[in-house]
Amino acid sequence: MVVITATLRTRLGAGLSELTAGQPLVSFGDGSHAVGVSAVAHSGRDAYDRIAATDLTDRRFAGTSLLANKNLTFPPAARDLLAAGRVDMRICALLATLSADYALTVESFGPVMPGTGGAAALSSVNISTADGEPATGDTASARAVRAVIRAQQAPFEPLSSGTQHDATGGEALLNVLYAQPAPSGLGQTNTP
Repeated sequence: MVVITATLRTRLGAGLSELTAGQPLVSFGDGSHAVGVSAVAHSGRDAYDRIAATDLTDRRFAGTSLLANKNLTFPPAARDLLAAGRVDMRICALLATLSADYALTVESFGPVMPGTGGAAALSSVNISTADGEPATGDTASARAVRAVIRAQQAPFEPLSSGTQHDATGGEALLNVLYAQPAPSGLGQTNTP
């Protein structure tokens, strides 16, 4: 990752564009005072853009597959994010794993932070129910879902998981958060 400031833009000039991703992960401000956070394109922007396009295609495919899964329920906004490939591949893999044994209700993906570029995949999921009971509860299904989440290994290991309340402060949700940026190539069958 690189933080791109006015000073860095002045020092590196046009050469900066070949060293970084085309789309910043997040940006603040505007004009000459804009600050952005971008991925470093170690093999050049063209190679980075090809990898990013493949990752987006993989996330769209995974999202579409999850939408067809009868053990998963999503509200319309979450369905749209999955179909658009905006959900982190690690979340897609986790939901696919969990849905093999449990019926889950996913309330939302996020966070969508101000200034976040369209290239950034959403890095958290909020699950409200497991087999029709609260995912944060003490039922056998809820405990098992949380155990599966805790058992994940790198690169699929979450940064954190725990209870979060919905936007109204009411319903308790199981929140799973992944570190960003997401590793590339997770949807590839030849990923080491």
